[in-house]
Amino acid sequence: MKGKLNVEKLVAKYLLGDITALERKQLEDWTKSSPERKEFFNRLCTNIAFRERYEAYSHINSHLAWERFKKKYCPSIISTYLKYAAIFSIFAPFAINLFDNSVLEGYFMLLILC
Repeated sequence: MKGKLNVEKLVAKYLLGDITALERKQLEDWTKSSPERKEFFNRLCTNIAFRERYEAYSHINSHLAWERFKKKYCPSIISTYLKYAAIFSIFAPFAINLFDNSVLEGYFMLLILC
């Protein structure tokens, strides 16, 4: 076993049902190494409040939540370009009319006549 065994993560994964076979073996080895550890693990698993706290997380679909987050807060490049294209298409005719000589001539004629 390399490095320090993170028992807290293993217990959390066990309670959530996300534990792999290797992690389950590590947890079993840890609990079998001393009676105090076995008793501690059994108390954690039978403690109703502790178990309910971790079971609430087991109902969360993290992949679906991530997809919803990306869809809502990470716009695609196409939607960004479409947004700017729409803004440009709205204001482009006004900008073209400002620089059209016939419009400017008509404006000056009105000023002269008044």
